[in-house]
Amino acid sequence: MGLLSIYYSINFIAIYSILLAMFLIWKGKNNMQGSKEMLLFMATLICLLIIEDIDGGFIEYVVLSGAFMASFAFWLVARAFFDRPTIPVK
Repeated sequence: MGLLSIYYSINFIAIYSILLAMFLIWKGKNNMQGSKEMLLFMATLICLLIIEDIDGGFIEYVVLSGAFMASFAFWLVARAFFDRPTIPVK
């Protein structure tokens, strides 16, 4: 087993794990704060993982734009979870 096949195996396991987590978040999205932002962030992570396997066409631009949005999606997730008002709301 070569290093390239190990790389693709790890990549496949990571994508599968992210898709499973996305499904679980989607099922419980009504009970969780920041679920939409987390789903967007996970979709951009999948774009980052599959970007080198896409050869061309329109789908390449979609995946590329998704990969470039990863840092913005992470900022949205951090803002959804850690953004606290300065004055406590009673």
